[in-house]
Amino acid sequence: MSKFKVGDKVKVIASTWGPNSRTRAMIGSVYVIKEINDGICAIGTPDFAYWFNPSDLRPFKKTLKDVEAGDVVLNEHGNEFRVVEALNNVFAYVTTVVDHGGIAWMEFSEAEEYGWKLKDAEPETIEINGKKYNKEDVVERLAELEEL
Repeated sequence: MSKFKVGDKVKVIASTWGPNSRTRAMIGSVYVIKEINDGICAIGTPDFAYWFNPSDLRPFKKTLKDVEAGDVVLNEHGNEFRVVEALNNVFAYVTTVVDHGGIAWMEFSEAEEYGWKLKDAEPETIEINGKKYNKEDVVERLAELEEL
């Protein structure tokens, strides 16, 4: 049984199952699991899948360095700003400062230094016996249990 399920977002950290130049080039990138067969995970483009051992993949948790247009970031005071562009090591966000024409740019390293962070989406919940729990926490703890 795989620790992942179809639809999970994962980051490729290695390529040990049938490594080739294409799968090695995928290291560091984020993909959605398309299929799981005998515990091996298929990820890739809509037209083609590459297979990876679950140990080659890590669950993807978005951080400030992963922002995309449309994401919301919080500055050190908790003020929200909508990201309109993200490139290599900088991102642009909407601001009310007229001198910037309504758009300002910031380096990821500078934003982290000042305490900026990505605004978290509402966590997905799961209900068990009438109580709500963070689904990610439940799945993580279930993975640690021994199967009967």
